[in-house]
Amino acid sequence: MLMIEQSLRSLRRPKVFLTLAGASVFLIAYDAERSLGETFLKRKVLISSSRCLEGRKDFPFHSLLLHHGRTTVGCERNASGPFSTIPSARDRREVSPLTRTRRFFYSLSLASLPLPRLLNKRDPDLVLRSRYLRQRQRDSQAVQALQNSVAAETPKDPQAVAGIVKTLYELLYGKGVGPQDRQDFLSRYGCTGWTDAILDLLLELAADRGIVEIGAGNGQWARALVDRYIESTSTNDSNFRPRSKQFDFVLAYDDMSQLPLDPKVFHEKTQPYREYFHKVRHCDSSLSILQQWTCRGRVLLLVYPPPGGMAVNAAHIYVESSPELNDTIVYVGEGRGGSNADDIFFDFMEEGDWILEQSAPVHSFGDKGYEKLFVFRRAPFASE
Repeated sequence: MLMIEQSLRSLRRPKVFLTLAGASVFLIAYDAERSLGETFLKRKVLISSSRCLEGRKDFPFHSLLLHHGRTTVGCERNASGPFSTIPSARDRREVSPLTRTRRFFYSLSLASLPLPRLLNKRDPDLVLRSRYLRQRQRDSQAVQALQNSVAAETPKDPQAVAGIVKTLYELLYGKGVGPQDRQDFLSRYGCTGWTDAILDLLLELAADRGIVEIGAGNGQWARALVDRYIESTSTNDSNFRPRSKQFDFVLAYDDMSQLPLDPKVFHEKTQPYREYFHKVRHCDSSLSILQQWTCRGRVLLLVYPPPGGMAVNAAHIYVESSPELNDTIVYVGEGRGGSNADDIFFDFMEEGDWILEQSAPVHSFGDKGYEKLFVFRRAPFASE
């Protein structure tokens, strides 16, 4: 077994062979890196929503732990602070599309991708890598086999049930995590987590604009951002310019239909609510909120949006509501082919009107998550 593990580890390093033929150099590379996979799971009693499970419909372990459903968009009313100015956009000459040569060397892990860059079709950074998808498919098959065995003979022995749960969590999240770890993570962060670097990045990006978050769930990201904003303004940091005492730095919206944590269990008297949640107001449609003047000029934040049209609909409405002011979208989730948004969303971002200014790793649960944070800014020539 030790020899097998050592062999697998040795395959994780890309091997590159150079073959000289005249003046040509042929690069042949393969990467047999052991893949990662991601999905989300919850316990029946404490976690009522499928928001973090929505994209993983290939894990139908209903009989023990899984529950699937739909998550839509919510909104908020009576917020403050319209904006008439935005940070100056980059000149078109400072960015350019990704070349085929750069794509090729990036695929061999021999080059990085330049930032900022004008997005074009199937940008490598916005596509979930095929090895991750293959591993996810293998995990899905293993979970299905486990489900079939439980359906054929439901275990009654507590130790047997515990063993099944342990195996399931290893398939879904990786080794060393359990149900309580998952619940603690959801309470603190929601479906995916931030880092200190991400909070600083978003604060710098939106300090004098504010943020409008669609699909905010229980409001953990909004709470962390507001706390960091208050901390920065109280220290009189010259990098940040607070607008007024009435300024709501983050406007958080959700339709409340499928929250990651059940509000009947995690109510205002519980510790997670007091320490981690934010006031998220109810509304049935992103259209009604993003068209309000209070949201114009803000940065649009989409954290772990469900699969389907929610993300692209919000992006379309955001831009159409104020083409000159609404120019920045922050997307936190997996790339094309993953658990979040859909191909139409990524097609929209790759139409040639958007610049990828920054990307950053997030704090995922376990070792099978592929979410990243992307900062998209609308190119200044897009509205010409």
